[in-house]
Amino acid sequence: MGISLPRSRWRRAALGFALTAVFTFAVNLGFVLWATTTKRSTIRNGVGTVAEQSCSSIKTLNTLVHLVINILSTILLAGSNYCMQCLIAPTRSEIDSAHKSKKWLDVGVPSIRNFSGIADKRRLLWILLSVSSLPLHLLYNSVVFTSTSANLYTAYIVNERFLTDTNRTDFPENMRTPRMNTMYEAYRDGKLEHVSLSDCVSDYGAPFQSARGNVLLVKTGDEFPAGEIEEKATMLISGGMKQNSDWICKDSEPDSTSDEKTPCDDMIPRFEAAPEEWTLHGNRFKECYSQKTEEHCKLLFSSGLCWTVTLLNLLKAVLMLFVAFGGGERPILTIGDAVASFLKEEDPSTKAMCLKSKRDFWKNDWLDMARQYDPRPRRKFAAATRARWLTCISLYVSIHAGPTTRRMLTASRYSVAVLACFILLCWGLGTIQGDKDIAKLGLGAVNGKTVIESRLVGEGYKFLVQNAMLANTPQVIMSLLYFTYNALYTSISLVTEWDRLAGGGDKGLRVSSTPRGEQRETYFLQLPYRYSLPLAAFSGGLHWLISQSIFLVNIEVWKPSTKDIMTMVAKSEEASLDATLTTCGWSPMGIVFVIVAGVAMVGFLLFSGARRLRFGGIPVAASCSAAISAACHPGTDEKDAWEKPLRWGVVAVPAVEPRHCSFSSEPVEVPVKGQLYA
Repeated sequence: MGISLPRSRWRRAALGFALTAVFTFAVNLGFVLWATTTKRSTIRNGVGTVAEQSCSSIKTLNTLVHLVINILSTILLAGSNYCMQCLIAPTRSEIDSAHKSKKWLDVGVPSIRNFSGIADKRRLLWILLSVSSLPLHLLYNSVVFTSTSANLYTAYIVNERFLTDTNRTDFPENMRTPRMNTMYEAYRDGKLEHVSLSDCVSDYGAPFQSARGNVLLVKTGDEFPAGEIEEKATMLISGGMKQNSDWICKDSEPDSTSDEKTPCDDMIPRFEAAPEEWTLHGNRFKECYSQKTEEHCKLLFSSGLCWTVTLLNLLKAVLMLFVAFGGGERPILTIGDAVASFLKEEDPSTKAMCLKSKRDFWKNDWLDMARQYDPRPRRKFAAATRARWLTCISLYVSIHAGPTTRRMLTASRYSVAVLACFILLCWGLGTIQGDKDIAKLGLGAVNGKTVIESRLVGEGYKFLVQNAMLANTPQVIMSLLYFTYNALYTSISLVTEWDRLAGGGDKGLRVSSTPRGEQRETYFLQLPYRYSLPLAAFSGGLHWLISQSIFLVNIEVWKPSTKDIMTMVAKSEEASLDATLTTCGWSPMGIVFVIVAGVAMVGFLLFSGARRLRFGGIPVAASCSAAISAACHPGTDEKDAWEKPLRWGVVAVPAVEPRHCSFSSEPVEVPVKGQLYA
């Protein structure tokens, strides 16, 4: 017996999202199986190497990988949002039950109000879809991350005789150490690269030295110098870091009693421009010979995070399949569905309430009494206050908050998020020493200036998970904002269609089921494609920007081998020095882009909400099931009216006072201002 495909259009759409979730699962599973089998030998403490190339190549590869990750996560987010909205949508029997209890449910928008009024099975599926999103967004962007190398090296100060004199017996003892002899042999054998003093300062002034190792600095004058300088590099000290370029400014450090200190990063550009002014231990230099090393940048993966994300992906795919193939009563997904249902079978709970709006039912006004018609020009923003998700209510909406308060909070949460980003950007830039040119710091690039130093810095799987959660917390916040934003524009679309149904000429209803008669196909649920598709794309792009703004960083320390200081090895032999460091990095440029995108979202939201409804004659029902029902009592037996073009107005019911307004397939009159209607 074969499996029959869903007949309902909304279930077929859910099946489509389920199949994309299955595809995403296949991609994730394929990657984790490939990585854990072919790269098994590279896995250490749950972290393996996908690729080891030049740092520029790894940066490009990392950008592309995270672009793919965010495309896949956006598909999962959109599919999860769609299925959750279908699950939380009420059925006609659930609406009738609520109305009998003088309660109302939301139609056409995601709403936590409906949570207690839907069937247990749908409630459970909704909870599982919602709960599975949190760890998925906390971890997905950190399953793959970059590692940069930080070379330990030693700077040696020598005179010109050290390089030219083959008879070294009369050299001072500090010039005849095994390490000094090895450096001389490296110079003699051409293993050291001659670089200009300006380039020498520039290269060794980098926060993380990954391309060069030991260096010979040839001083002016004939007297023998001190020899080697204390070993310098990116040191891991008690979970923190120390930049490896500070030694360059040793002679330029201010007196300890001085209040004004110039950061070394500010001095390095000065030394680059005028290297003759650079001194170290009182020496000036005329030549620089540097050990060129291979870059050891890597693209890494966490096998544990990969499997976690893959299993969560599988769970979402299974849940979406349950939604697609689930049975039960058809939900009311759009206002078109609701109007068709109420015209087909009138709701006695809302008779004689034709001028009631959502605001009235919000005040629990269920009295069936006539009222004066008072059309007022309204803005779409007034009807876009119905985005009421669990996160929004718990964070911003109290049980006593009225519609105006909720509207302001809904609009302001984006402003708060943008303002928070701006404050964090200013604070972060204030901690950066030296050049603060954000363009030079790059987008998603690992830079010593923008590596976060905190108690979460360390080595091991525990620090990996903790930093992954830190790096992806903004992704969770962005997902919540996406849900809110999506619901906002769904509300705007809903009230716009309601307004057009009433005053825009006779039109058929948009329904989520197969259209009949003059009915029309619905949009992506209630949201038109011109909003839903750009919004999904914009959300995916913003998720990617966030992944390039704060990200997981792995720093691997390389040091000269104890057997041969000209050979770099990855594993440290010093007990006090860790071999790797896991932390987070941030990108000022990325945060600026996120702020710009956030401001654009706020601006577009305010622009759309400030537009007036075109007709404005019908009371704003928005998503309120009771207000929609109240507008669907034509009073006469209109056969299959829900399949015909409709318009709202005063219906022709003979010998009835006061007169009555309703949607009708028959000719209607425009209600008169000040006239009583019931």
